[in-house]
Amino acid sequence: MGSKNHAFVQVALIGALLRYIAKFTILSELTLDLKPQPLTPDICIYPKINPNWFQDEIKVATMPLTVIEIISPTQGSYLFSEKMMIYFENGVQSCWLVEPMLRTIAIFMPDKNSHVYSVGQLVDPVTNITITLNEIFV
Repeated sequence: MGSKNHAFVQVALIGALLRYIAKFTILSELTLDLKPQPLTPDICIYPKINPNWFQDEIKVATMPLTVIEIISPTQGSYLFSEKMMIYFENGVQSCWLVEPMLRTIAIFMPDKNSHVYSVGQLVDPVTNITITLNEIFV
């Protein structure tokens, strides 16, 4: 369940990611049809896709390139590590873990490499998306 700070960060991230909409599709609160269980990351980043207004999906089978999870006060990073393994096993290429209280963003890849950002710019090696942390944690 989200919180006010969770919502502030989610809106800021979506706003920062919108400058990449020519190349990527940014979707929020999308349920992914994963095995062994569906999961709903806060934000998904796909290669550019167009909506089909005549056909909707409740659980999406096509995996995004990147998922972004924002930690809420009632969540812990232990739960995220379980989710991250499920994402990677199903083809997601990078996972961001955003911790509003610490004002950090960690980017994880399936090869176990990770980068933790607390100042400056983050760069996702999968998408080459670059975001300044000041844009997110004003």
